[in-house]
Amino acid sequence: MVLYMTELDQENSVIKTCLTKAVSEWPEDFEMQVHVFEGQMEAAPAFFEYTHPTMPLETLEHIKTKAFSEWTGDFEMMLHVLREQVDAWGELYG
Repeated sequence: MVLYMTELDQENSVIKTCLTKAVSEWPEDFEMQVHVFEGQMEAAPAFFEYTHPTMPLETLEHIKTKAFSEWTGDFEMMLHVLREQVDAWGELYG
């Protein structure tokens, strides 16, 4: 078992954001707090490390920046928007 509130570096901005989102959305449902926290922690590195083999880096960074600004504090939605935009770009430009 992982003790998220005591074992993780809560000074880390990603961890802090994920914990804040989980607790604020589900203040009295600890099972959902764990679910949201784990989903956010999985999505955060996937979002920040996302690459695409053929998309110009400038285009990818623009999409990431827009997703980050529109969904601040929600890494799952950032990743979702990023994937959707990349898929749409692929349909247009291959």
